[in-house]
Amino acid sequence: IDRHGRPLDGRGVTIAVIDTGIDPTHPAFLLPSGRSKVVRSLTAVPCIPAQATSEYLNCVTDVPTSVNSDVGAGGHGTFVGGVAVGNRFTLPDGTRVGGNAPGARLVMISATVALQGIDQAFAWVLAHHRHPCGAGVSARACPPIKVVSLSWGDNDPIFAGLERQLVAEGVVVVWANGNTGGDGSTSHSNDVPAADPTPGILTIAGYDDLGTGTRHGRVD
Repeated sequence: IDRHGRPLDGRGVTIAVIDTGIDPTHPAFLLPSGRSKVVRSLTAVPCIPAQATSEYLNCVTDVPTSVNSDVGAGGHGTFVGGVAVGNRFTLPDGTRVGGNAPGARLVMISATVALQGIDQAFAWVLAHHRHPCGAGVSARACPPIKVVSLSWGDNDPIFAGLERQLVAEGVVVVWANGNTGGDGSTSHSNDVPAADPTPGILTIAGYDDLGTGTRHGRVD
């Protein structure tokens, strides 16, 4: 709860996820009105030159928010989206699940299973984070992008430059820590963009306290 008594659940924020795609009709994303929390679904493909503003726009295109863009990709993007904004509910076995910011909205940019087109995805967020659904759509319906979530790794220095530009404009960039495991004593993220110490760039590992409430658990 913030100082005004409002829940800190992500409301007023859109999270952009660059991943394999998403199923916008999944129950995790459904609002009481029946609409989806996925306010925009896009797909990006490689462009040359990668960051030319007049050309990359042709390589990032809309996918209807009624279409599952995660088909054949193992559901990774849908899972990551659910971790971000998924509704909270209890599974039949009693396990409680749900996103960290269930009040937020989501923009998914599918960069294909091989994560091709990432340059274009970053550049799109940089150009559109203030009005991700277009200047004519209200911030209430489609809030500005304040966070970019990235659950993969890469050493391309282009991403490092783009993420610093995003941070300079007030967008937090969050990476999964390495995907190579470890006991948490050292950073296993050897990826150049994720290891950037610039404030506003975060690299996060999943920690399981094994139900003990202590630090004697495991890093996932």
